[in-house]
Order: sequence, then structure tokens, then C-alpha cells
Amino acid sequence: MNHTEVPISVTFRHLDSTDAIREHLDKKLLHVLKHVPAVTDVHVILGAEKHHQRKTCEIVVHASHTQLTVHDEEQDLYTAIDRATAKLDAQASKLKGRVVNESRRSSARKAG
Repeated sequence: MNHTEVPISVTFRHLDSTDAIREHLDKKLLHVLKHVPAVTDVHVILGAEKHHQRKTCEIVVHASHTQLTVHDEEQDLYTAIDRATAKLDAQASKLKGRVVNESRRSSARKAG
């Protein structure tokens, strides 16, 4: 599946949707999704807390046989998006290593 075809749904809680936020989010996610095999859909929840002046970003990626979830909270929404996508990238790299190692183990068992 081409990564540009992955459905990305964005929910805004106590925030207004802007093109700049969506473009920033799409740019960051497309970079990270290259590392996740067989992504089926992505759900992003962006929110703002009134009393604490905090912005939150939660990203849930559904892929074949797995789900990756990250959450970050910052005073700036763009910083929260950047940090959440960095966490997602770390999880994706870890997952990719597991997938590669598992396939190597199973082929070694068949050969041996």
C-alpha cells in the first residue's frame, strides 16, 4: 500500500482546525509511516486543556497485527506533534527490528 493512500483522520478537541496544522502533521506522519509495515489507518487526536494551557497530541496507528499508540503534552501544539511523531518513529523502528528478527528466526528453524 502506498503511504499517501493511508487514511489519516484528525480529531480536534477544543481547537480550531487550520491548514498549517494539518500540513505539519501530514509531513511528519508521512516520514514516520515509511517505517511501519502494512499500515491500515491512522487516527490523530489534537487537544487543548483550558486551565493548564497545555496542548496534547495522541497518535494511534493501526497496522497489520499491531497497534502503535503515542501521546505527548506540551505548551506548543507543534512541539507536541513533533515529539509524538519522534516517539512513534522510535516505536516503529523497534517494531521493524522485531519483524525482521522474527522472520530470520523462523527461516533458521525451517532450515535447521
